[in-house]
Amino acid sequence: MRTIAKALLAAFLVATRAAGQVPGGSRNLVANFMPPPPPTRFECASTLDAKELQQLQALIDNASASFNAEDRSDTDQGPRWLTVKTHIHVVAESQAELDHFRHERVILRQISRLNDDFKQARIAFSLVTSDWQINREWARGGGEEQMQQKLAKGGYDELNIFLISSFKMKPGAPAEAIGYCAIPKTKPDHKDMAFYGCQVSAYTTIGGANVAYGMARTGVHEVGHWFGLLHTFEGGCAVQNADAVSDTMPQAGPTVLCPQRRPSCPGHPDLVAPYNIMDYSGE
Repeated sequence: MRTIAKALLAAFLVATRAAGQVPGGSRNLVANFMPPPPPTRFECASTLDAKELQQLQALIDNASASFNAEDRSDTDQGPRWLTVKTHIHVVAESQAELDHFRHERVILRQISRLNDDFKQARIAFSLVTSDWQINREWARGGGEEQMQQKLAKGGYDELNIFLISSFKMKPGAPAEAIGYCAIPKTKPDHKDMAFYGCQVSAYTTIGGANVAYGMARTGVHEVGHWFGLLHTFEGGCAVQNADAVSDTMPQAGPTVLCPQRRPSCPGHPDLVAPYNIMDYSGE
């Protein structure tokens, strides 16, 4: 059984072998641009079918079994840090929206949140490159393969995050989707290499604690998928330990916002805080 920290580290090995909060900003400070209302619900467009789930479980089990001191030897200060080379691409529908994203410092907000939330697992994210693009189709979740072929940097073990406007044009995405990330593969083929980045609504980095999803933790959730982590409610009550992490309790379905209790499974008490980043709860 894996703990959450071991799960992250094992998943990182899979990828490598295969290949401080910013205060919330104000709205409408860019001339002639009115941003949309902040997200009030979270839906993730990352899904796995039964075969993909089985393959992921097998590869993480293999990585966990081979995880030893040679992979990440301890120092006098504890386990060594892992540093992930990171590339962030901001894609807007218009120049006005791009200016808004610049004003709100969406890249800084996202990289800061990743480093803050993953530091307990001794994982750091080094921003290697960043760029700003205007493309209406890409900004709305369309043309993903073309976008990644054009913009993505580095190999399969380097993280590419695309901060976009929405998922309105992403095929099969839920109506309220605000994030998506590919799950790692043991031997990625050409298609996998074209879809190995994370897409996140740039608006989830804006607003801070004043809105339900504005502290850049949607990006943390999606990067969790990049490491191989699944939703805490994966498989619902039908599959025992479906998320393959031993220290998460059975969960019937996703959490909406921040209720006092969360849905558990028959024979188990309802879940209470703390919330899990791989759930859908508010920030």
